[in-house]
Amino acid sequence: MLKNNLVKTISPKILVLLLVLSVNVLGADLKVNIDKTEVKWGEVFTLEIEAINPLNKTVQGGITVSFSSNLIITDKNRKSKIYYEGSRVMKNGHISRVITKDIMVENWYKRWHAHAKRTMKLKLFVLKTGTLKVYARAAFMKNIKRKQVINLPRDAAVSDQQDYPVYVKHILVKESPDFLRNFQLIVNNSALIDSPAILQNIQRLINNPRDKSALRFFGIEDVKDSPDYLMQLKKLVKNPKIVNSPYFLYYLKRLINNPSDEKALNFFGVVPTDVIFAKREKPVKSEEAKRDAIDFISNQRGGENLIALIETEGDIYFFVPKNRSTIKIGYYDNYYDFEKNGAIVSEIAKTIVRIKPNSDYVDKPEPMTGTSYRQLIR
Repeated sequence: MLKNNLVKTISPKILVLLLVLSVNVLGADLKVNIDKTEVKWGEVFTLEIEAINPLNKTVQGGITVSFSSNLIITDKNRKSKIYYEGSRVMKNGHISRVITKDIMVENWYKRWHAHAKRTMKLKLFVLKTGTLKVYARAAFMKNIKRKQVINLPRDAAVSDQQDYPVYVKHILVKESPDFLRNFQLIVNNSALIDSPAILQNIQRLINNPRDKSALRFFGIEDVKDSPDYLMQLKKLVKNPKIVNSPYFLYYLKRLINNPSDEKALNFFGVVPTDVIFAKREKPVKSEEAKRDAIDFISNQRGGENLIALIETEGDIYFFVPKNRSTIKIGYYDNYYDFEKNGAIVSEIAKTIVRIKPNSDYVDKPEPMTGTSYRQLIR
């Protein structure tokens, strides 16, 4: 009876106000929707965040989301501003700024009407397998002069990198063991191809094709799925001048898209007939081919010195050539054919300088012959 009388004495306006406050506490003014609970690496999914201005006046406000893993944003709202890792943003309760560690997106509105709904919509795919954490919130400038901010959610067990309470969603990102497909997705994305992350992870794979963290960046979870051509990739870019070249990613992208691309193969010091990422029958070493090559080269100008340099280092071998008019040499799994003519010594020396820039004898003369590879180039 007392309860009924109490309700009757409360004005309709107060009831509405109590209802609004109750809704805010329950978090109904902030909704985070993801169209999938799990995705395969490289699969695009949609994130929608809806927020309602809980205040009774028009204010400035925004929707903010950040992510625990690096990802590619394939589509966004016109209002969406992306803050990549290393950006400077304001921290909760501070005048100073903080440097972002996670990628962040913000939709900011200068006029957000009372109780109006705004929506952020993003399409994304994640660049790392495992669990992706999505940190979402909304903020409203109740009093700009006093720097009073109303945040949704009001309270939470988790805070984002700006130290605001956030609503957290999880999505499972499963592996995709097709390295070539995964690599193409990354290098064909204009926003990511220039990012330091891709070059860092490629270099990690060059140094160690079984690097678990780098493989996860390319969507491969199980190390046993690391394909054989990653070992060839390591040998392909053993030359540090190639890896550090500003054209490295450009030609690597061309080579992945077309393993027979002549310009890309030439950049990496590989003859155009070689298909780097495909299994192929290896040429056969032959003592007869070696004797024939040495006999011909030794009779050319500078030939004996070239043979002495090759035998001193011991890592270049002679193989059965495609025909009797050529000589074939091999360095690791790469093979090079040279026509038997008067320029063969210079051509072989040029090739060795290109594929072995760290050789002791590129510029420094070998003690016994007093000759370097570069001295043999005409």
